[in-house]
Amino acid sequence: MSLIDHDGFDVAIIDINLHNELAYPLADELERQGIPFVFATGYSAGVIPDRYRHIARWEKPFELAKIVDELVPFCEDASKKLAPIDPR
Repeated sequence: MSLIDHDGFDVAIIDINLHNELAYPLADELERQGIPFVFATGYSAGVIPDRYRHIARWEKPFELAKIVDELVPFCEDASKKLAPIDPR
């Protein structure tokens, strides 16, 4: 959790099962801080709690085209937050 507070990033990709611990507390903190995230998991949608139904889920084995398509909006949103570059 300290990475969320100190490292500053624009989007997270998390597996639901992190070394036999569920990542839902991490997902809750990401939501609290307004950091978008995606679940990368082997779990089916039916296993994920209802409060995360709106979160994109990449199911293993991953489809690269789907990942790229779903990352584009995150990257576009993040680029809008960047400070403009001084052309001088």
